[in-house]
Amino acid sequence: MSDEHNTPVLRRIKYSIVQIGRLLEYEKYEESKRLINNCFVNLNRIRHSISRNKYDQIKNSLDSVSECCEPVGMGGDILHYAAERCKSRKRGRPAVSITRQQLLFFQHEGYTASKIANLLHCSKSLVYRRYYEENIKLRDKYCNLNNDELGQKIQSLAESFPRSGSEMMSGLLKSQGIYAQRERVRRLLCAANPHQTAVRWGNTVQRRIYSVPTPNSLWHMDAHLKLSR
Repeated sequence: MSDEHNTPVLRRIKYSIVQIGRLLEYEKYEESKRLINNCFVNLNRIRHSISRNKYDQIKNSLDSVSECCEPVGMGGDILHYAAERCKSRKRGRPAVSITRQQLLFFQHEGYTASKIANLLHCSKSLVYRRYYEENIKLRDKYCNLNNDELGQKIQSLAESFPRSGSEMMSGLLKSQGIYAQRERVRRLLCAANPHQTAVRWGNTVQRRIYSVPTPNSLWHMDAHLKLSR
């Protein structure tokens, strides 16, 4: 069979790998596993109609992507985000079991209680209660640097990345293992470079008011619907 017949399959595998990368950014591991399994299945279906070298290259790439579809906790151990449901003979829904190791991992990675609740499919109050029972404080994830020390860090990063805002600056600090409150980062970043802060404010997109004669008479091709609010 010629490569022309296999082109749709190879193109779909390539697109799936790109889609998996986007899913992993949002920690959607289950959906990523489903896509990677589909890629493996369909690659095996055409393995006899493509060259051995091409098959090995694609399979090695899929193997590398498959390793990223498992969340890794501290110490290199596999740490599943799913919380175990403990069934009992009592009435009501099964209790959600959140381990101390999971709580420490989420705290180390800087997750908020709301995001933890979404990942574990439980209520935010349960997350707070489990942290209280384990005597773990979510605020302990923030750095102990005073304003002068943190300001020097931000000043150094702002010189290397002069156009970075508060969100990007928070990401740069997190890459160095420094977690700080958003409002604190904003205040110190503004103090470090007030001129650039004003420039960023001046370049923000302004909301516009449109006057159109009839519905559907004006369409946004770039899908920036927020401009029409």
